[in-house]
Amino acid sequence: MKARVLPLLSSSIRPLTGSRVSRPPIVRFGIAGKACFVGGYHVQPGSSDSDAILTYVTGASLREVKSDDKVSLGYCRRDGGYFVNLATTTLWCWQLGARLRWWTSEGRALAFDAIVGGVPTFCVVRQGAEPVRLCERSLFDVRADARMGIALTFCRRAWARPGYGYPALEDPSADEALPQRDGVTLVDMQSGLAELVCPMSDFARLLIDGDRDAVHQIDAASFSPKGTRFSVLCKRIPSQGDIHNWQVEAIIGEADGSGIRRVPLLGRASPYRRPDERRRDLHPRWSRDGRPVVISSPYKGPRAIYDVDLAA
Repeated sequence: MKARVLPLLSSSIRPLTGSRVSRPPIVRFGIAGKACFVGGYHVQPGSSDSDAILTYVTGASLREVKSDDKVSLGYCRRDGGYFVNLATTTLWCWQLGARLRWWTSEGRALAFDAIVGGVPTFCVVRQGAEPVRLCERSLFDVRADARMGIALTFCRRAWARPGYGYPALEDPSADEALPQRDGVTLVDMQSGLAELVCPMSDFARLLIDGDRDAVHQIDAASFSPKGTRFSVLCKRIPSQGDIHNWQVEAIIGEADGSGIRRVPLLGRASPYRRPDERRRDLHPRWSRDGRPVVISSPYKGPRAIYDVDLAA
């Protein structure tokens, strides 16, 4: 797919000044009739030169994502106020996007989850070229050196935590409370080979006896900054029909799957469902240079991206 450049509706929101109120300059990036957002907390939105912002564009606004809904992937330019569309995918959700990220430091190369030939994959795309498949897995996180990825079952999360999985995928283990083939899977990004290093049953052994019969799922996988350890959230629900009564704890371990241990958490980490997609501002994150904070919000019309310059 060749890149397509679409005009953004770029506008500045003038700061208010007065004796008690001072607001920073804000620039809004949006496309008429579309929802624009930047994805989950785990990914840096700004390019290495801070001139571009990761961007999703979709017409599936103000409702849950359906299995055939597509989202356009690319970036918007801070200087030119336009969107560069590099690819599309059906593997996405409002909270996590398609795990879109800048791919190492290779200019405007982007990596993301997609379906290629009916198979969930992790791809990389560069401007003016077709997407290239890196592995046959949907990845949640990639190590800083881009040599290793963590794969999770986004299909299970689609029904166990609506809004946080990929509805386009079917869960082959939906009837299993504790799937033996599920857990933390590490993927070698050079060879594409995947290994289940920490089955979900290993996590269950760390929990109190009363929770072992619950329906389990793994969420929010992340590498440590040096890539030597990983962390995940282990969530349990009583049954498929009772997804709102959950418990959650953190699990950490070495990157080879050894040394796993439980980290108790207080309360419930985050809500499962909101009334609609207009509910709130999403995913505020600093840019690389420490100046602007990027958020997506339905502040005026469809969801758009807001660039807030806190250093001005």
